[in-house]
Amino acid sequence: MDKIKAWLKLLRVRHYIKNAFIFFPLFFSGRFYTVHMDLVLAGSIVFSFVSSIVYVVNDINDIEKDRVHPVKCSRPLPAGDLSIREAKAAIAVLFILTGILFCLFHLDLLSLCIVLGYLLLNLFYSKYAKNIPVVDVLILASGYLLRVFYGAELAGVKVSEWMYFTVLFGALFMGLGKRRGETRCIDGGHSRKVLQYYNEQFLDKNMYLSLAVTIVFYALWCVSEEVSSMYPQMIWTTILVYAICMKYTLILEKGSDGDPVSVLFADKVLLGMVAGFAVIILWMMYG
Repeated sequence: MDKIKAWLKLLRVRHYIKNAFIFFPLFFSGRFYTVHMDLVLAGSIVFSFVSSIVYVVNDINDIEKDRVHPVKCSRPLPAGDLSIREAKAAIAVLFILTGILFCLFHLDLLSLCIVLGYLLLNLFYSKYAKNIPVVDVLILASGYLLRVFYGAELAGVKVSEWMYFTVLFGALFMGLGKRRGETRCIDGGHSRKVLQYYNEQFLDKNMYLSLAVTIVFYALWCVSEEVSSMYPQMIWTTILVYAICMKYTLILEKGSDGDPVSVLFADKVLLGMVAGFAVIILWMMYG
């Protein structure tokens, strides 16, 4: 059982929830129950495997640093729960499974390019860009945007530019919040190198600017002709989106490390609000 937990922790299975963004294009298109659902589901599994490869490579590269880190020392590799040899074997298996799924479901060339782009971009982040201020946050945010592009390609649907901007600036808000949480929660001697370039004032200003722009772009998506003509009541969900963001920032202010997955699962009220938002959208578009 402990070994299984170590593998799940190494592969960051908990972070697979981020791949919900892959379903956004199909879900918000109003055609969620279509033949494309199987393809999108298969594509999300592929993306999950690739994201696990990124996490494992990052843990292998940072194993020495993580061993002296107050929090990351509990990860499977620095803690000794799994060996580097086992981690490398996992990477090989994940690559093979990814290739099999691509062939089995006949995913197209553009989908392959998006997945490879995500992989290469994050390997670059892991090796170099995570120490470059601003660039590090932009790459983190681009991962969410690529998921939406990927989901749109798999589903064969067109996504509004307003939705793309909503996702991008929402991801920037979360990325900046993560950095701010790290400046507060992690001891300076063990923190990321990039944090020496940031200060709380800079992160606060840009985080809340990104949040404001996110709400504006979401509202513009709601009132766009393609949405308002079919779902005129959608604009009222802006209030709930704003409430979710307020709750999210309140959790950050309480001393969270800012990791989006940790923030979401740490608070049942926030989790319920997000679930409620999904149910309301489902009722509006499919009920």
